Amino acid sequence: MILGRSLTLWTGAVAAVLNAVVLANIVVLTGDQVAALNGAVFAVLALLATSDTLSVAKGSAAAARLAARQANA
Repeated sequence: MILGRSLTLWTGAVAAVLNAVVLANIVVLTGDQVAALNGAVFAVLALLATSDTLSVAKGSAAAARLAARQANA
């Protein structure tokens, strides 16, 4: 998770923005270049999403949610 959102959401958002920029001819890239750029960005996002720092933050947030539910029950 990155900023509390799933990796799938971030990769889809990045792909959508990159593809829209290419389709609008703001940046001129070939299909191979777009695919390579998508792959590189997705790899970096995957590394970030599985980093220990983010995992600890995710675990802390989950613990806080569970504690709040138990307090309200």
